[in-house]
Amino acid sequence: TQSTWGEQVSGSSEAFKSLARPCVIFSLFLLAPSQLAKMASQQNMRDELAIWVKFWNQTEGRDKLCKMLQYGARGLAYALQSNKEVSGQLSALFKATADARKIFRLGKSVNEYTKLKEIANGKEPDTLIKAANFLSRAGFLAYWVYDNLFILSKVKFIIGDQNKYNKRAMLFWTIGLLFGILLELYKLHKSLEQERAAHLAAARAAAASSASGGQVSAQPPVELLNKIREERNTIYINLAKNFGDLITASNGIELPHKILGHGFNDGIIALGGLTSAALTCYQLYPAK
Repeated sequence: TQSTWGEQVSGSSEAFKSLARPCVIFSLFLLAPSQLAKMASQQNMRDELAIWVKFWNQTEGRDKLCKMLQYGARGLAYALQSNKEVSGQLSALFKATADARKIFRLGKSVNEYTKLKEIANGKEPDTLIKAANFLSRAGFLAYWVYDNLFILSKVKFIIGDQNKYNKRAMLFWTIGLLFGILLELYKLHKSLEQERAAHLAAARAAAASSASGGQVSAQPPVELLNKIREERNTIYINLAKNFGDLITASNGIELPHKILGHGFNDGIIALGGLTSAALTCYQLYPAK
């Protein structure tokens, strides 16, 4: 009896240890960012570590880093097709990361609904900007709904046609991106017109001053030009992001198949997704 009791105690101890190890590791994973930030502060280290933790703690930032991992793995799997074992491992990582991101996007349509209300109730004077922005966010709202239905059906939480959900998600993603591109192109046109008007106004002011014996610079204020060009850089980044994502979205509805006669390969899709993710990380990364 004592032997049996000892075996039970020993077995319980081993079971506890096996359960405790992953719990400890998981706890360290959760606590690591805050502890690293504290260490950086205490040791007067460069703020870069604390800035990284701040970025990582953003839900969107974490998602875009995972997106870089997803498309990076997809691109490498395509590039290393000759090595079937490594390519298979990278392909498995790509698929697992894609599904993980979809799980964390459950309910994201609520965010878009809030944005739509803000746009509708906003005081944007330009009708085209307001309309394009509204239609873009409406497309994304529908995209999130079908994206959520797709992953829920894939994990067997609901019963549904996965292919249908995915095709509709890709369709509305494409619509949202196209209106987003239209919005950014219109903003780019307005930005160029604004800079042209600033140069024209400065030239007129200089001519009028010269006629009256004064002297005024024919160049617009540096602060104004810097502001216009900074806003334009954001427009260029947003265009690059949207076009990068459009590669994946349009391929999902087989648009390239109808235009080119074939779809984009995984290398091109990976490049588009990786570019979009990297640019978003650049925009989200805290300045301080």
